[in-house]
Amino acid sequence: MDQEEEEIEIPNYFICPISLEIMKDPVTTVSGITYDRQNIVKWLEKVPSCPVTKQPLPLDSDLTPNHMLRRLIQHWCVENETRGVVRISTPRVPPGKLNVVEEIKNLKKFGQEGTSPVISNYAVCF
Repeated sequence: MDQEEEEIEIPNYFICPISLEIMKDPVTTVSGITYDRQNIVKWLEKVPSCPVTKQPLPLDSDLTPNHMLRRLIQHWCVENETRGVVRISTPRVPPGKLNVVEEIKNLKKFGQEGTSPVISNYAVCF
């Protein structure tokens, strides 16, 4: 059997319960379940509950990055690169509530005489 014809077995815990695809940016909800960020954010916009546990989750609930799982997925991708698996890139961290507040404070200071804005790497959209 050729290596290309060989089916690649993806570990179940790399799969997002919503999309059933390998997670690129795994995050854990307050219910303790890990999802791909993009999928759970879209889900919560429509249904304010955990897809697995059905526990209520408000749209603004904290999503904690699952760094260890992301590293495991990246390592697995690199290990299987010769079999056609593409490595996922490290996602940019979206601005949190505290970062946005700091950016707004910096922008307010901009109008004061003798100061210049100090804006971090985060894009602030209004």
